[in-house]
Amino acid sequence: MKLSAAVCVLFATVSTGCLGHPFQAPAPVELHSARAPAQVVQLASQRLTTDGFSIPTQNAVYGVVVGSRTGTVGTQGRLVKCRFPSKAAEWNNAQSTMQVTVVADSAGTGTNVSISAKVVTDYSALPSEYQRQTSVTDCVSTGAVEAELKKLF
Repeated sequence: MKLSAAVCVLFATVSTGCLGHPFQAPAPVELHSARAPAQVVQLASQRLTTDGFSIPTQNAVYGVVVGSRTGTVGTQGRLVKCRFPSKAAEWNNAQSTMQVTVVADSAGTGTNVSISAKVVTDYSALPSEYQRQTSVTDCVSTGAVEAELKKLF
């Protein structure tokens, strides 16, 4: 029994199976707003820009805004949480790009809004012993941006 507990602790940094809690991004936020789709896009663009996101894609006609923010894992602060194979400080220097997408679809008396986020982590600038393939699972959104956007609508 003690051996299996030790094995579980040993592998806890690699797999969350021992912890009983999967490491996942929050589910997309779905809501209905009384605002028009163009208003939703405008408000989302303003908020994302305030939070340091660039807005490479914005289309009020189609009700879509995509914001992107790149920085080291250590500078993404409250927006991104990560799971790495060890506690080495070097992991905080990996580059993470957080992309937030807001889709606003006209729905009768208002707008159906979907807010989702994904995080891509790049290790290519790290020392060779820490380099690995780019990942879409090592870091995820904390849900903070999605919650801020939800309050606007």
